[in-house]
Amino acid sequence: AVRGYQYMFAGTGWTPESFKPKHHICATSVSQMFMNATNLNIDLHEHLTALGVELNFSFASSFSEMLYGSAITGIGTVDTQKASSLGHIFRNAPALKNIRLLILKNDGSQVFNTQSFQDCLSLENIVIEGIIGHTINFQWSPLSKASIESVVTALSTTSTGETATFKKNAVEAAFTMDEWNALVAAKPNWTITLA
Repeated sequence: AVRGYQYMFAGTGWTPESFKPKHHICATSVSQMFMNATNLNIDLHEHLTALGVELNFSFASSFSEMLYGSAITGIGTVDTQKASSLGHIFRNAPALKNIRLLILKNDGSQVFNTQSFQDCLSLENIVIEGIIGHTINFQWSPLSKASIESVVTALSTTSTGETATFKKNAVEAAFTMDEWNALVAAKPNWTITLA
Protein backbone atom coordinates (compact mmCIF):
# COMPACT_ATOMS: atom_id res chain seq x y z
CA ALA A 1 0.00 0.00 0.00
CA VAL A 2 1.13 3.53 -0.77
CA ARG A 3 1.06 5.73 2.32
CA GLY A 4 2.78 8.57 4.13
CA TYR A 5 5.88 7.75 6.16
CA GLN A 6 6.58 11.14 7.74
CA TYR A 7 8.47 10.62 11.03
CA MET A 8 7.81 6.85 10.70
CA PHE A 9 11.31 5.72 11.73
CA ALA A 10 12.37 8.88 13.56
CA GLY A 11 14.06 8.90 16.93
CA THR A 12 16.69 7.06 18.90
CA GLY A 13 14.62 3.92 19.48
CA TRP A 14 15.46 2.44 16.08
CA THR A 15 18.56 0.25 15.84
CA PRO A 16 19.82 -2.10 13.10
CA GLU A 17 18.30 -4.93 15.17
CA SER A 18 14.85 -3.34 15.59
CA PHE A 19 14.52 -1.85 12.10
CA LYS A 20 13.17 -4.90 10.26
CA PRO A 21 10.25 -3.87 8.01
CA LYS A 22 8.36 -6.89 6.68
CA HIS A 23 6.72 -5.25 3.66
CA HIS A 24 7.83 -3.07 0.77
CA ILE A 25 7.69 0.64 1.60
CA CYS A 26 5.91 2.83 -0.99
CA ALA A 27 5.79 6.31 0.48
CA THR A 28 3.93 9.48 -0.49
CA SER A 29 5.82 11.54 2.08
CA VAL A 30 9.25 10.78 3.51
CA SER A 31 9.84 14.12 5.24
CA GLN A 32 11.65 13.54 8.55
CA MET A 33 11.23 9.79 7.93
CA PHE A 34 14.48 8.92 9.73
CA MET A 35 14.88 12.17 11.68
CA ASN A 36 17.31 11.84 14.61
CA ALA A 37 17.57 8.06 14.14
CA THR A 38 21.01 8.35 15.69
CA ASN A 39 21.29 4.64 16.50
CA LEU A 40 20.36 3.46 13.01
CA ASN A 41 23.92 3.27 11.67
CA ILE A 42 23.17 1.24 8.54
CA ASP A 43 23.39 1.44 4.79
CA LEU A 44 19.64 1.56 4.18
CA HIS A 45 19.90 -0.04 0.74
CA GLU A 46 22.05 -2.96 1.89
CA HIS A 47 20.00 -3.48 5.07
CA LEU A 48 16.64 -3.56 3.29
CA THR A 49 17.96 -5.64 0.38
CA ALA A 50 19.10 -8.28 2.88
CA LEU A 51 15.54 -8.32 4.27
CA GLY A 52 14.02 -8.58 0.79
CA VAL A 53 12.28 -5.22 1.28
CA GLU A 54 12.14 -2.45 -1.30
CA LEU A 55 11.99 1.24 -0.38
CA ASN A 56 10.17 2.92 -3.26
CA PHE A 57 10.38 6.72 -3.37
CA SER A 58 8.67 7.15 -6.76
CA PHE A 59 5.32 8.11 -5.16
CA ALA A 60 6.81 10.66 -2.75
CA SER A 61 6.20 14.38 -3.23
CA SER A 62 7.72 15.54 0.07
CA PHE A 63 11.34 14.82 1.04
CA SER A 64 12.27 17.55 3.53
CA GLU A 65 14.89 16.51 6.13
CA MET A 66 14.36 12.83 5.31
CA LEU A 67 17.59 11.71 7.04
CA TYR A 68 18.04 14.73 9.33
CA GLY A 69 20.35 13.91 12.23
CA SER A 70 20.33 10.19 11.43
CA ALA A 71 23.29 7.80 11.43
CA ILE A 72 22.33 6.26 8.06
CA THR A 73 25.41 5.75 5.88
CA GLY A 74 23.87 4.90 2.52
CA ILE A 75 20.66 4.95 0.53
CA GLY A 76 19.62 3.27 -2.72
CA THR A 77 17.59 4.80 -5.56
CA VAL A 78 15.82 8.02 -4.53
CA ASP A 79 13.27 8.80 -7.25
CA THR A 80 12.13 12.38 -6.65
CA GLN A 81 10.19 12.97 -9.87
CA LYS A 82 6.89 13.60 -8.03
CA ALA A 83 8.44 16.41 -5.93
CA SER A 84 8.66 20.04 -7.01
CA SER A 85 11.00 21.10 -4.20
CA LEU A 86 14.03 19.26 -2.87
CA GLY A 87 14.92 21.86 -0.28
CA HIS A 88 16.47 20.22 2.80
CA ILE A 89 16.21 16.72 1.24
CA PHE A 90 19.53 15.45 2.67
CA ARG A 91 20.12 18.25 5.18
CA ASN A 92 22.11 17.30 8.28
CA ALA A 93 22.84 13.69 7.33
CA PRO A 94 26.46 13.73 8.50
CA ALA A 95 27.04 9.96 8.22
CA LEU A 96 25.58 9.61 4.70
CA LYS A 97 28.36 8.43 2.39
CA ASN A 98 26.50 6.88 -0.56
CA ILE A 99 23.47 7.97 -2.56
CA ARG A 100 23.39 5.24 -5.19
CA LEU A 101 21.04 7.06 -7.57
CA LEU A 102 19.18 10.37 -7.27
CA ILE A 103 16.53 10.57 -10.00
CA LEU A 104 15.40 14.09 -10.89
CA LYS A 105 12.84 15.36 -13.39
CA ASN A 106 14.17 15.80 -16.90
CA ASP A 107 12.99 19.41 -17.18
CA GLY A 108 15.22 20.87 -14.44
CA SER A 109 12.20 22.38 -12.67
CA GLN A 110 12.89 21.00 -9.19
CA VAL A 111 14.23 23.54 -6.73
CA PHE A 112 17.09 22.75 -4.37
CA ASN A 113 18.12 25.26 -1.75
CA THR A 114 21.46 26.02 -0.13
CA GLN A 115 20.61 23.60 2.71
CA SER A 116 19.63 20.60 0.55
CA PHE A 117 22.98 18.91 1.27
CA GLN A 118 24.04 21.00 4.30
CA ASP A 119 26.26 19.07 6.74
CA CYS A 120 26.50 16.01 4.47
CA LEU A 121 30.02 15.76 5.83
CA SER A 122 30.69 12.20 4.63
CA LEU A 123 28.99 12.25 1.24
CA GLU A 124 31.43 10.84 -1.31
CA ASN A 125 29.28 9.00 -3.82
CA ILE A 126 26.24 10.27 -5.69
CA VAL A 127 24.95 9.46 -9.16
CA ILE A 128 22.40 11.83 -10.65
CA GLU A 129 19.91 11.01 -13.39
CA GLY A 130 17.83 13.84 -14.82
CA ILE A 131 18.50 17.57 -14.90
CA ILE A 132 19.58 20.05 -12.20
CA GLY A 133 18.06 23.37 -13.17
CA HIS A 134 18.53 25.37 -9.98
CA THR A 135 21.35 26.35 -7.61
CA ILE A 136 22.85 23.41 -5.75
CA ASN A 137 25.46 23.37 -3.00
CA PHE A 138 27.85 20.55 -2.07
CA GLN A 139 30.34 22.69 -0.11
CA TRP A 140 30.25 20.32 2.89
CA SER A 141 30.75 17.07 0.98
CA PRO A 142 34.03 15.33 0.06
CA LEU A 143 32.57 14.13 -3.25
CA SER A 144 34.56 11.70 -5.39
CA LYS A 145 35.68 12.63 -8.90
CA ALA A 146 32.93 10.49 -10.48
CA SER A 147 30.32 12.13 -8.24
CA ILE A 148 31.42 15.67 -9.11
CA GLU A 149 31.38 14.72 -12.79
CA SER A 150 27.86 13.29 -12.38
CA VAL A 151 26.62 16.53 -10.81
CA VAL A 152 28.22 18.79 -13.43
CA THR A 153 26.95 16.57 -16.26
CA ALA A 154 23.39 16.88 -14.84
CA LEU A 155 23.50 20.70 -14.78
CA SER A 156 20.98 22.16 -17.23
CA THR A 157 22.37 23.68 -20.41
CA THR A 158 19.55 26.25 -20.50
CA SER A 159 19.40 27.56 -16.91
CA THR A 160 20.88 31.00 -16.30
CA GLY A 161 21.91 32.81 -13.12
CA GLU A 162 22.35 29.57 -11.17
CA THR A 163 25.32 28.39 -9.09
CA ALA A 164 26.81 24.98 -8.33
CA THR A 165 29.17 24.91 -5.34
CA PHE A 166 31.66 22.17 -4.47
CA LYS A 167 34.07 21.58 -1.61
CA LYS A 168 37.39 23.09 -2.64
CA ASN A 169 39.69 20.38 -1.28
CA ALA A 170 37.52 17.61 -2.79
CA VAL A 171 37.88 19.16 -6.24
CA GLU A 172 41.60 19.79 -5.77
CA ALA A 173 42.14 16.18 -4.67
CA ALA A 174 40.20 14.76 -7.61
CA PHE A 175 41.12 16.90 -10.60
CA THR A 176 44.11 18.49 -12.27
CA MET A 177 43.55 22.16 -13.07
CA ASP A 178 43.20 21.30 -16.78
CA GLU A 179 40.63 18.57 -16.08
CA TRP A 180 38.60 20.88 -13.87
CA ASN A 181 38.68 23.75 -16.36
CA ALA A 182 37.54 21.40 -19.15
CA LEU A 183 34.70 20.07 -16.98
CA VAL A 184 33.31 23.48 -16.02
CA ALA A 185 33.79 24.85 -19.54
CA ALA A 186 31.07 22.42 -20.66
CA LYS A 187 28.53 24.41 -18.58
CA PRO A 188 29.35 28.07 -19.36
CA ASN A 189 25.84 29.17 -18.32
CA TRP A 190 26.50 28.12 -14.68
CA THR A 191 28.57 29.82 -12.00
CA ILE A 192 30.60 26.95 -10.57
CA THR A 193 32.32 27.88 -7.31
CA LEU A 194 34.57 26.21 -4.74
CA ALA A 195 34.09 26.75 -1.03
